[in-house]
Amino acid sequence: MFNWFLNDSNFTWSDRFKICKFFLDPKNRWTQDKYVIEYEKKWKEYTESKYALMVSSGSTANSLIAQYARHSKPDRNIVVFPSVTWQTSVSPWLNACFEPKFIDINLNDFSIDTEKLKEYLNNNHQKVNTVFVTSLIGVTPDVPKLRKICADYNVDLKLDNCENSFGSYLDDDTNELKHICSQLTSSTSTYFGHQTTTGSEGGMVFTNNEDEFVFYVLARSHGLTRELGRYDLSKDYKKLLSNKLVDPLFDFNILGNNYRSTNIAAFMGLLDFDRVYDYILDRIELYQVYENNLDRNKYLLPEGKHNNVAFCLPIVSKKRKAKLIKNYLEEEKIEYRPIISGNLLRHTCYKQYADYKQFKNAEYLHKNGLYVGLHSGVKEQQILKLVEFLNQL
Repeated sequence: MFNWFLNDSNFTWSDRFKICKFFLDPKNRWTQDKYVIEYEKKWKEYTESKYALMVSSGSTANSLIAQYARHSKPDRNIVVFPSVTWQTSVSPWLNACFEPKFIDINLNDFSIDTEKLKEYLNNNHQKVNTVFVTSLIGVTPDVPKLRKICADYNVDLKLDNCENSFGSYLDDDTNELKHICSQLTSSTSTYFGHQTTTGSEGGMVFTNNEDEFVFYVLARSHGLTRELGRYDLSKDYKKLLSNKLVDPLFDFNILGNNYRSTNIAAFMGLLDFDRVYDYILDRIELYQVYENNLDRNKYLLPEGKHNNVAFCLPIVSKKRKAKLIKNYLEEEKIEYRPIISGNLLRHTCYKQYADYKQFKNAEYLHKNGLYVGLHSGVKEQQILKLVEFLNQL
């Protein structure tokens, strides 16, 4: 038996002693404090984004993005999503009173079908606020192509990167690690099962737009203006401190929530930070073992320029052997999951928005796909043994 888990702890025993010392030090605040700012600066520099904001989860990061979209373009009410994505890639937009439009995926990179997207925008772009796509199972979609399409129709493009190491990919020309989140507003997650972690829950928002960042800072912390004092901002935001009816630092300037992370989560994230590059390279090497040995006549793998930082090992059977594969994985104690949501329109709270049967590629992935964990704790021999079984089917 494998005892192959979906994820593995990143923390060493040395890390655990440091975490204990953090709790024992009475000078350390447990709520949002200096380590949050330090963690944000690290990621801003690492990804070459202009602004990075730490929040409590990838889901709350998506909520901030949706709230800003409502704030910035209140007259545009439609948001476009791929039909295979995660629940909280969509629900924050519905909570912000947007109308969803789902478009089928393609089976090349498992992202939104760009031809169907163009067809929809051609007739409806005046009503569309944002196209919100997902780096499904860590595969970054064709962002340059999507940006051109959205620019042609004057529609915003934003990205849920929660399954990718901050939008990381190996550049084909330079073989250097780059980050798609430096190119457009995006969310990510530092949940325990993802490429890097802040211990349990956590997330980030990246943007290059200062007005947008200011909105996120306020909305993260109840809408309080005093939060802006934590950051170096190039523009003059003193106008936000003009309400003389209350103490200007404690003015609820916009409708906000408590989406803050904690000081201890950021401290744990900083312990893990310097190992992130190694984690990503480990995943790339392990994924390549899987990719190079899997029978591609029997199994479908996502392709594309940026398919080289994997969140997991996808198993998508062309021979419709999903049931046999599940039985094997359960017998060998290998944890598995559906391909994220599968066809999201099959789920109870989304059936009202469209007939799931119309999304042919989403249906194919739903019926024939699943994934197993990929992390530094997975061994090459385990992957080769799994591939041997799969190729025999």
